[in-house]
This record gives sequence, structure tokens and C-alpha cells, in this order.
Amino acid sequence: MQNEPVPANPLMKTHIMFRRALTALAFAAVLALLPAPARGQTNVAPQPKSPPTAPVQAQYDLVIENGVMRMPRRDDPNATEGASLENIVTVLRQKHPEANIAIAPEIRQEVLPDLKIRAANLDEEFEFLRVASGDKFVFKRNFGDIANPPLFTLEPSEKFLQEVAKNDSRQVQVEVFNFSSYFARLRNTEPMDEGKFQSLKDQTIDKTKDIIRETLESFGSHGIMNFQFHPGANLFVVTGSQDEINVARKIINAMIEQPPGDSNLANNQARNDQARNIEFQIQQQAVDLSQLGAENTQLKARLEALEKAASVSKTSPKF
Repeated sequence: MQNEPVPANPLMKTHIMFRRALTALAFAAVLALLPAPARGQTNVAPQPKSPPTAPVQAQYDLVIENGVMRMPRRDDPNATEGASLENIVTVLRQKHPEANIAIAPEIRQEVLPDLKIRAANLDEEFEFLRVASGDKFVFKRNFGDIANPPLFTLEPSEKFLQEVAKNDSRQVQVEVFNFSSYFARLRNTEPMDEGKFQSLKDQTIDKTKDIIRETLESFGSHGIMNFQFHPGANLFVVTGSQDEINVARKIINAMIEQPPGDSNLANNQARNDQARNIEFQIQQQAVDLSQLGAENTQLKARLEALEKAASVSKTSPKF
């Protein structure tokens, strides 16, 4: 008699299925914890990382840094020049051959400060340069016609001319003062020998120098003033700026001009000179009259001699 199979217990069957599910979950958890090399490899190559995008460099038509100009030219894109207006105009002529550009000689060597220009046309470039220069020049444009290209002219501005005039006042100037009349009055005031008179002249010139220097220092001026004196000609030579010369002129002229109290003496001297001149003219006229009298006497004697000779040679009439 064969053994019959024992029917399965429903509760046991459920327990077996639960154990299998737990095993699958545990295996999935272990795979998740393993490092990347331990996992299954694929045939897909790793994608390289994209490099960061570089910022776009701004392109400028003209760059000036530390007195040096960088501006692309047709013959040399990397050319550099000194940042004077003359060099800038030279490069602009190459960049804009369709235009004529003229620059005044007074502003050719003006150096522009640091700047960067991105301009669409020549008008804009000149406007940027004008503002950057501090309004040292003005530019004008003649639009021209079909036959004649446009003409741009760069001329010094009124502000530039005023600055030049102001700087010129600091240049060395020379002025000469004649002390002859002043020293003559000093000598006539008090009788003195030649040695004492020369000593007085030296003291006067030294004192004049000190007064001028002290006056300038009181205004905070420490300039380039210098003095020279020619004792034989009594000429006092002053060199310095125009402002310093003006101060020296006021001091010296106030010192050497004839004092008001000497006006009578001067008038008397003038009258004496005039009297001597009149006396000389009278004496000269007397000499002239004397000469005329002598010539008159000689003429009379010659006339009498001629009349006598004529009477002797005259033939008596015959009857």
C-alpha cells in the first residue's frame, strides 16, 4: 500500500514566501552599499566636463595706459606709440584714409591720460579725445563733397591758451635798471671821495637785493630771481619770473625816481642849461657876424680895385 502525500499546510507556505522576500530585500540593500567599482561596469565612456566659459574680451579702438597708446594699425596690429596728440592723429589717418586731419603745432606734444575708446566714427573719437584731454583742443569738421574728402582740424582751445600764458609768466625774464641818476643825486647831497662813493654804491645795491628778496618771501615766493650789477655803467640787471620782475620794478622805481623835494633843483638845473645854451648861441651868432663883416670888407676892397682898373684903361674921346 503506497503512502499518500501529506497535504501542505497553508500557514507553512506563507512563511516560506515571506522568508524569500526578506532575502531579496537584504541582497538589494548590500548592492546599494557597495562602492562604484564593485558594481557592474557598462560600455558607455564617461563624458568629459565642459570647461568654464571665458569672459568675452572687450575690443577697443584706442587704449592709453601710462602715457603709451595701443591702437591696431594696418601695418602692425600690436603697435604702441607715445600717447601724444601728434601720434594719435598719425594712427587715425591710417585708420580713416577717407578723411584729412590737420593739427595745430601748439598741441602736437600734448600727452593724453589713460583712456579706452570704442567709437563708431572719427567724430566720436575726436570727441572722446577732447574730453579726455581736459578741453585742451577743439576740433572742427568740413564735410566736403564728392570731389573733396572731409577735413578735420584740431586747434588749441581758449582754456589751453590761457594755461600757456599763465605758464609763460613763470619763465625767466630779464630787466635792466639804470642807477646813474640816483647815484649822482647821492653824490651831490654830500661831498665824498671816490672810495666812499663806491662803498655807498655797493651798500645801496646789496640793500636793494635784500628788500626785493624779503618782499617776495613775504608772499611765499621762492623762485628763480637773480641779480647782477655793473658798477661802471651803474646798471642793475634782474632776472626772474614775470611776477618777480614786477615786484622788483615797483621797489626799484620807487627808490631811484627823483623825489618831489628835488623838483626846484631840477628846474634850476634845467634853467641853467637853457641859459648856457642861449649864451652859446649868442656867441656863435657874434662869430658869424664878425665873419660876415670881414667878408664884406674884402668885397668892398675888390670892388674899389675893379673900379680903379676900369677908369685907367678907359680911352679918352678924340675931337
